[in-house]
Order: sequence, then structure tokens, then C-alpha cells
Amino acid sequence: MKFSTSEKRLMLLLFVGVLLLSGAIVELKTRSSEQAIVETRKTVEFPIDVNTASEKDLMALPGIGETKARLIVEYREKNGPFGSLADLERVPGIGKKTVEMLAPYVNLTVADVAAAQRKINVNTASLEELMSLPGIGEVKASEIIKMRQQTRFSSPEDLLKVPGIGPKTLEKIKDFITF
Repeated sequence: MKFSTSEKRLMLLLFVGVLLLSGAIVELKTRSSEQAIVETRKTVEFPIDVNTASEKDLMALPGIGETKARLIVEYREKNGPFGSLADLERVPGIGKKTVEMLAPYVNLTVADVAAAQRKINVNTASLEELMSLPGIGEVKASEIIKMRQQTRFSSPEDLLKVPGIGPKTLEKIKDFITF
């Protein structure tokens, strides 16, 4: 089959048009995906409060990636607010040099630290108050209440008699309790 010169020109123009249209579509998709990435970025103001920051906010800190941010939040939720920047060294993977690098970019909320320093009387505390202690959930808090109905706690070691409370749990809560 032979094409006339005008048919060949028409096919060439059609082919060039399809190429240009394809290129324009690819360019639009690239720009829209780049724009979506830019729009999802959040501006973070420094200093960041390590006692209240989310994992995403912590990831804005130098040297803190997804894993370290998650570990900071997990440590804070398990052990209560950080009392000082040096307490960050207790988080796995964060050493003294990292804390020194972070110092200009982070701070601690005084109210959170003061709340952490407010001691809870295990002989009179409500279920909710007991549950605010690091490592104490509803079951352990209920066990403390059951045990104190039988005997008064007079020292941290008395809590070792409560089912579910061992030396590790006692170590976590002893600075936050009173009798």
C-alpha cells in the first residue's frame, strides 16, 4: 500500500502531535507530584519540645530519623516526660554527642516536668491516677487497689507483692510515688 505525499505529511504531523501531547502529560504529572510533596511538608518551629513533639516533628531534628523519633516517643510514653536533655541519652541509639547536637533545637515543657515530679500516693490514688504511672495499666492499677484494701503500703518494696509488679516496674515508678 502506497501513501500519497499529503497522507505521509498528515501521518507525520499526527505522530509529532502525539509525541508532544505525551510529553506534556508526563511534564504535568511530574509537576503535580512534586507540588504534592512540597505541599505535604510541614514547617517546624524550633525549639521543639521533646516532651510533647510528635514523631514527625522530631524527625525534623538533625540526626533524628524515623526510627530514633519513634524510640523517643515510645520511651517518653513508657517512662514519662524527660526531666532534662541528658535524659535523652537513655533512649536507645541516642548518645551524648547526639544530645549535644540537638541542644540548640530542643527544649522541655516545665509544666510536663513538674507534673512528672508530682508524686502519686499509692494508698489513696484513683485507678486513673495509678494508670498515669509509667508501666502501670488498668490491670496493675486494679491489683494495687485490691492489695491496698488488705494492707497499707509503706515502702516501694511493698509493691513487689502486687501481682504483675516486678523489680523493673518498681524501678520505673519509684520516683513518682509516695505513701
